[in-house]
Amino acid sequence: MILNNSVYSKIVTLQSFNFARVVNILFECDVKKVKLKDIYLLRADNRRNNDSWDIESSRRRGVYALFLGDKLLKIGQAADNSSGVFHRMSQYYRETDGKCKYINSKNKNHISVEYFNLELVEECWAAEKLLQGVAFFMGEKMPWEEKERHRGGKNNETIL
Repeated sequence: MILNNSVYSKIVTLQSFNFARVVNILFECDVKKVKLKDIYLLRADNRRNNDSWDIESSRRRGVYALFLGDKLLKIGQAADNSSGVFHRMSQYYRETDGKCKYINSKNKNHISVEYFNLELVEECWAAEKLLQGVAFFMGEKMPWEEKERHRGGKNNETIL
């Protein structure tokens, strides 16, 4: 995706990186928000007055952001299997294969997930990279991100 001047100007006017707003600008779609614990337990009854999340969307491919409080920790994609975002969040919550090494029993019940769905694996991969680039550009550190995958060169310049 090449950013045209209109899209670029909308993003750079944001005071700080906001996953949902940037996704809305770039992909013109809404972001679903849920606690990691609730998506793992499929607890639709515990949405805490949040109608943006539904079980069906969590079972499709998508791109997600992990937060602890207001702090963005990681942007990733869940595109490699038929259970989509739900499967990736289950791996994280259960701390099994495909886990995020920073998620543990002390913090996993406090992690929030924001995600949106895309149809194709290639779309998920490209959207993940684009959002990571925008986040880095806007000063996000994303401490749980595997930075070596998203940086290049000997000086570790951010790839946008």
